[in-house]
Amino acid sequence: MTFKVWLWLGLLVLGVSAMVPEDYRDTYQNQKYGDFIGDIINGTMNKILRNISDSVHLPPIAVVFKNNSLISGGLNVTNFKIDGLPNIVASVISYNIFNSKLNMTILVPDIDIGFGYWADIGIGELIPLYGAGRNNIYSKLITINVNGCAKLVSGGLTFSDIRVILHFGEMTFNLNGLLNNSELSALVSSILTDNVQNFVNNDQELITDLISPIVEIVMNQLFKPKSDFIVYPKYI
Repeated sequence: MTFKVWLWLGLLVLGVSAMVPEDYRDTYQNQKYGDFIGDIINGTMNKILRNISDSVHLPPIAVVFKNNSLISGGLNVTNFKIDGLPNIVASVISYNIFNSKLNMTILVPDIDIGFGYWADIGIGELIPLYGAGRNNIYSKLITINVNGCAKLVSGGLTFSDIRVILHFGEMTFNLNGLLNNSELSALVSSILTDNVQNFVNNDQELITDLISPIVEIVMNQLFKPKSDFIVYPKYI
């Protein structure tokens, strides 16, 4: 093949490249870089979840209310256990390089929370709250939408303006020992089962304002530069 032929082929390639619309090239670069950010987040989440056992046990909690005119007494929470955390999956992770916007959808298929408690509390010296028993809270599906800004920094990621929206599926409460009264426990369990899901799903703003700053702090801690949690894609 002569030099002239190679020259014409080179010019043809350059011409075809120049004919590719700029917005198409921008879209390709956005997808490529966005996938890179998504792979970091997904890989890091998977690493954390692999190290979580099927049942997560939390240490006991003891609270004593002292020198408080509103509330007095004490509360103990023991045998706190959460089942189902390893089943969490990020179904959607998208990132836009032009405005640094991050969007994630995280699915929590089935969560079962169980704990024992003992309580002997007085509110305003008028309302007694006491009892002891084993309680369970079950949620069939929780959808977590996370939106905000993410930026790649040297050795990590930083997040800002994070907003978290929760959507609960079917929820079941099984409470025991309230005021040492089984009928009252069953009634409160039924009320919570019928209303908590709707409250969370219909009053998002209050809950979002409460949990979003906490989630942002946790995300920045997990993905901070040189964090032991971060997993980078193998293709870099």
